[in-house]
Amino acid sequence: MNKRQFIEKLYSSLNQKTVNQELLSDGNRFLRSNYLFNLINYLAKILNYFNNQNDIVFENNIPFVMIKKIKLMICNPYYLKNVGKKISLSFDKTENFLSKLNIEPKYILDLGACWGECSIYLSSIFREAKIFSIEGAFENYKIFKTNLKHNPEFSSNIITEHLIISSKNGYEEIINSVSTMNTIKRKSTNNDKSKYEKVISSSLLSFIEKHKIPNIDFLKIDIEGSELNLIDDLLIAQISAMQIEIINYNSIDLNLEFLSKLSRKFNFHEPDTWKIINFNKLENLVTNHLKQEPALDVFLSKK
Repeated sequence: MNKRQFIEKLYSSLNQKTVNQELLSDGNRFLRSNYLFNLINYLAKILNYFNNQNDIVFENNIPFVMIKKIKLMICNPYYLKNVGKKISLSFDKTENFLSKLNIEPKYILDLGACWGECSIYLSSIFREAKIFSIEGAFENYKIFKTNLKHNPEFSSNIITEHLIISSKNGYEEIINSVSTMNTIKRKSTNNDKSKYEKVISSSLLSFIEKHKIPNIDFLKIDIEGSELNLIDDLLIAQISAMQIEIINYNSIDLNLEFLSKLSRKFNFHEPDTWKIINFNKLENLVTNHLKQEPALDVFLSKK
């Protein structure tokens, strides 16, 4: 077998998701080692060309990007966009917010945990906190579990559940893909052809009761527009601080109505100085931002 035949058979085997024993044979060890050597060196040149600033490591043949002290599985192109600068964790801002409010959280709830970036990062900062992490899309949940396995120093205080927090106990259907944008079926458009998976759902209050959580010190919500379904429970539950992603899957008017209801119980904070702002200023901030960008994180604290 020559080099070209080796590569053709390898690609064919990969495409068909089969194992060609001939490619694993001792007789082809030099073709195999040369192919891997050239591939690894070519990848190194590409990373150099794009001036990649974050270390990429392989564990159990799985690629991870190193962001600060945390290993996150490279499961899609999300972490590979930067040129000439390090990838920063968006949850640095969360840490600053909690610090400004002098909150040292004991109970953290992460709704829409996705691949676990927020939960693992907060675990690395708040080692004594008990973190409940909820993800509805099973493909994301599996990656989250892999990330926990490869960050053992930050995993012991994280409790994960494959679950949807909703307005009711029962079931919801959610897009099941490796994505940060999975929506539940009742938030989809009429022409949405996505495949949905039925997942157990729980109300926020039922989840709190089940886990005997006395007070949520920090609640992060990133559930692709479904946060509006939680309004009744958010107004009842004992919550000290929140970070909610508001997204244009809902109209600006519906988003503002949701925030207006929350204003009965919570203050809103300007996301740079962390000063409390009135609802009129928040309304302008949300309206102007969502006219240009798809989403905005809103920071709240209990009045």
